Amino acid sequence: MVGSSIFRKWTNCVQDLAPLPVTNRAFGGSQTGDQLFFFDKIVPLSKASLVVWYCGSNDVRAKASPGKILQRTVEWVARTRKALPDARILLVSVIRAPEKRSDGLLGNVDEVNKGLSELAKKEKGLSFVNVNPSLEDSAGEPIPECYVADHLHLTPEGYRRMTEVLKPAMQKEMQP
Repeated sequence: MVGSSIFRKWTNCVQDLAPLPVTNRAFGGSQTGDQLFFFDKIVPLSKASLVVWYCGSNDVRAKASPGKILQRTVEWVARTRKALPDARILLVSVIRAPEKRSDGLLGNVDEVNKGLSELAKKEKGLSFVNVNPSLEDSAGEPIPECYVADHLHLTPEGYRRMTEVLKPAMQKEMQP
């Protein structure tokens, strides 16, 4: 698992995603450019058969364009393919957190997620999972008990709900 604080703060991910073999290599505050900068220290050394990516939320917050975020993600995917040619890659949607809504950034989040989904449809061994429905009610509004006081990061309940969607997607990708 690589990416930003949504993964880094998931302190129980190994237990939550068991029996899948999980190593969390995410670091807080990271943007897609940071993932590219530190790429050689994170991804190739993992020797992973599945790399799960959550990044782009901090880029959106920093007002990077969805196009720039997707361009960097494409570069990261290409570098991952070169470093780990047999690995599958699972792109996780940027969370439509209350903080993104109140800052007027939801349109950019949705555009990034649409781009990630489209990217995954173009390449073999690349998939996308949208975790947002698990964190929203039937009207598409965020479920308050899923978020801590910053209205961005997840509570244990938020991670539990995300696990219900992410774990099956990971299991599917790890099938021979």
